[in-house]
Amino acid sequence: MNFGKFDRQLLLQRPAVVAQNDFGESAPAGFEDVATVWGEQKPGTGAESVIGQQQTAQQAANWQIRYRADITPTWQFVCEGHTYQIIAIQEVGRRAGLLLTTYSRG
Repeated sequence: MNFGKFDRQLLLQRPAVVAQNDFGESAPAGFEDVATVWGEQKPGTGAESVIGQQQTAQQAANWQIRYRADITPTWQFVCEGHTYQIIAIQEVGRRAGLLLTTYSRG
């Protein structure tokens, strides 16, 4: 893995839990910042669709970062003003890195 190609800063965020609702369940309240890491973007495919009479675009991308044990598919990250939802995580090598499959809506 060539860490010299990691030229983008990613602000990792996890779902924030504020309190419990009336049923005793944890209620999500947005996202909280966890860490800023360096990564490399590997472009993916794009798609357009119409949702509720509004045209939306979805851009898929793969990102490679150094290995972290705490990231889950419920997380997201922000890079250059765009928010990317993590949908899959793959280990690269023997805990050398992670390949994050993401999408961004725009």
